[in-house]
Amino acid sequence: MIRTTRLLLESIAGLLSQLRKHGCLLDVGSAEGHVARFWREQGGYAAYCHYGLDVCRRVAALCDMSLEQCSPEKTAGEGSWLSGYTRRMSVTLTDLVPSGPYEFAVFDTHSYEREYALEMVGHIASQVDINGGLLSVIDEGISSTVWVNELNRCFREVQKLRPEAARARGLQIFLARWPRPDLKPRIDYYSWQVAIDGEVCHFQGAPGVFSPRDLDAGTAFLLDMMDISPDDHCLDLGCGTGVVAVVASKKSRQTVMAVDTNARALRLTLLNCEQNLAHQVRVQPSDGLMDIDSDMQFDVIACNPPYHTDFAVARRFIEGSFSRLRQGGRLYLVVKRTDWYEQKLRSVFGGYRKFINDSCYTVFVAERRRKQRPSQANKGTTRKHLKRIEASQQQKRRRLR
Repeated sequence: MIRTTRLLLESIAGLLSQLRKHGCLLDVGSAEGHVARFWREQGGYAAYCHYGLDVCRRVAALCDMSLEQCSPEKTAGEGSWLSGYTRRMSVTLTDLVPSGPYEFAVFDTHSYEREYALEMVGHIASQVDINGGLLSVIDEGISSTVWVNELNRCFREVQKLRPEAARARGLQIFLARWPRPDLKPRIDYYSWQVAIDGEVCHFQGAPGVFSPRDLDAGTAFLLDMMDISPDDHCLDLGCGTGVVAVVASKKSRQTVMAVDTNARALRLTLLNCEQNLAHQVRVQPSDGLMDIDSDMQFDVIACNPPYHTDFAVARRFIEGSFSRLRQGGRLYLVVKRTDWYEQKLRSVFGGYRKFINDSCYTVFVAERRRKQRPSQANKGTTRKHLKRIEASQQQKRRRLR
């Protein structure tokens, strides 16, 4: 268990005598939903939420629940995309918080960047009962002065708890009570523009996504290299602010797919498509290509994979893209480190074209030409296992006929 969640658990256990155990608690971001699950074990009702699809799915699996698509009203109002319910607990994928009121809330900030965490205080406070409170924990990434100022803006009383125990772990924990009735939560949008084929398009970013204040140089280079025809079916894989999806929709008459695991990215993509009249873009949460309808095929897949992680995400993107591209379909990737991508694209696609700009960004263009998917077997994969894979693929092809 990570240290921020452990401190929250210890602190809320100490507050049990002051809280109504059968009330509803909101848990924003505790690792694996530990606080929400603890509250449920005490006989209360708990709502867990997070902006990350993988996080929400992990918590849902621990609670033996499945996540289903939310209604359009919840998506528009709360930014809620998926939710699941079980006895005395819910899990929601959202970049804000599900509608309350809640008698108490906890906020584990460990996975929220500073500006996003500060913004979330207002959203949480707006859904807490007038007599309720918020228990929050921060680490060295957030100034205690700034945090206390934001808590005071949203609540009428703020108290630091257990200063010595928290300081020993490099953490600080606060109890804020009685949310202010006139509170107006906000999203801190940043506005910028991009010229697309002579047309100026207007975009908005916000804390919680990559490059929220302007178009990053890598994506700009990717857009320059993309060749999209009016009949191409396109996928923006990891859509971020949705710039690629908007550009693709300006060039293609077909429906464009835009997917991401980040609920804040999905909100921004929807907003930017609406602002730029890109009405044929379909936005949805997806872990890579896993959650896209299995029968959907594409002519163009574009992706700016995360740079500061291992290659597990990029590997899934490349292998998944090959299986979802039509013959002659193209995968566009913009990267900084090239060696691993060259080897992977060569093994999966059989080759690629490579373009480099003055900022040291590289765009790879890999085209699907083979009729059969190349083997992705590890060194330990047996011949018998390969035969099972081939038999499974033959069954799928027969079902599609």
